[in-house]
Formats: sequence, C-alpha cells, structure tokens
Amino acid sequence: AVAAVVVAIIAITSGGSSPPPAKPGFASSLRAVPTNRVTGTGHATVQIQGNVATVTVDTNGLLRAAHLMHIHGGTGNCPPASAAQTFNGHQFISASVGDQYYGPVVTSLTQIGDTSPASHLSSGLFPQVGNIRYERTIDLGPGVAQEIRNGLAVIVVHGIDYDGAGQYDNVLGAGVEASAPALCGPLFPTQSAAAPRTGGAAATTYVASMKLYGPTPGQQSLSSLFWCHGGGRPATASSTAGASSARAPT
Repeated sequence: AVAAVVVAIIAITSGGSSPPPAKPGFASSLRAVPTNRVTGTGHATVQIQGNVATVTVDTNGLLRAAHLMHIHGGTGNCPPASAAQTFNGHQFISASVGDQYYGPVVTSLTQIGDTSPASHLSSGLFPQVGNIRYERTIDLGPGVAQEIRNGLAVIVVHGIDYDGAGQYDNVLGAGVEASAPALCGPLFPTQSAAAPRTGGAAATTYVASMKLYGPTPGQQSLSSLFWCHGGGRPATASSTAGASSARAPT
C-alpha cells in the first residue's frame, strides 16, 4: 500500500527528489456555527506511514480546562448552524448532535495511554489548557488510515465556555460544555508527491487548518476552512491504543 504523509501548513514529502508542481487542490468551506460561542483557533496535522500516525494539534484561545480531542470517522463533515438545538433557552450544538454529522470517535488523541474510542471521555488523559501544543505518534485501528485518505474523517477539539464563566458549568446541562465541539475540520484530498528516486514509497500530502465555529450566521470565510492534501480509499474504522511521545501543552 502507498504510505501517506499528512502535514499542516508546510507540505512535507519523502526525500530523494523534488516534488512535482502541486495539482489542483480542494477546500472545504464550512458553514459557520456561531452557537457554541468559541473564540479560539487551531490547526492539526497527521503524518501516516502504514497504520502509524504522528498527530499534532495546536490551539489558541480556548478555555483553560480539559479538552477532549478525537478523530471522528464516517462522513468527513462538520455540523452546520442549522444543527443547533435549544436547551433552557440556549441554542448550541452538543456532542451527540455533532456525532450525527461527523460520525463516532475512531481515535482518541490522548496525551498518554489508550487511544481507542473507549477512552474518548477520559478527561484526565487529554490536555488541560487552552493553548494546546500536542504531538504524539500512535497506532491507528483497522481502516482509520484509509478513512483519513478517503476524506471521511474530521478532527474535533471539544470543550466550550458558553456563558463566559471561565470554567465548565451546568448552564447547558451537566457535563455538556466539556463535551460540546469547539473546533472541527474535515480532511479532504488535494495533492500527491512523486515517489523519491531512492525507491521509497510515494508520499501523499495533507494540509489541515482548523478554525473556530465563530462567524455570524450566513458568513463563510477563510477562517472556517480546513485544508488537506492527499488521496484515499474507502474504509471503515476503529482505533487501538498507540504509544510514543506527547508534546506537553502550554
């Protein structure tokens, strides 16, 4: 199978020869979802070799608290503003509603230990800050790498401060702020690099920039785009535990 490499902002390809000119790319313009009142931004990267992935997630401006982070698989879509529901007079998108649009957790982006879907709510394993600097190499479960290559996966950072209290509270119901999606971006294919002269496998390159749900209704802008480069195949998914280094968040 062709090994894939996913990177954010700066395209990284296998060594040995210069890559060809970029092929026409694709951008996913997300409908603004202002209801979750998020002020942060971020970007994510995934480098895949076989079923091993090195994932980085960087965010700025989120609530200083635990943030669940996952790869969700199934559709490659993020929820639109119309998905928002009302609870006690508050309109927002909950974790369960988000799952209906992007699918279930296939990989938990924990700092240590298990990375399977079973750990998706283990808040102590995730970054506890608003400015996240995360990097970890993990083993992907069967089909997850192919879902990413096929544009059927999204990265979601959860945890919102809906009422500006500076902490998670019960304004939306018990535990709802902590699990509600804050940042989301789908992965879509756009560019492949040539195989190196050294005989290594060709590298597929993805570029991802994850932004907030924040513009007013009806707006679309570059701040709500998630860019990716790569090629893919259909797949299904579940994740297993992975191991390696995790950059400490700041």
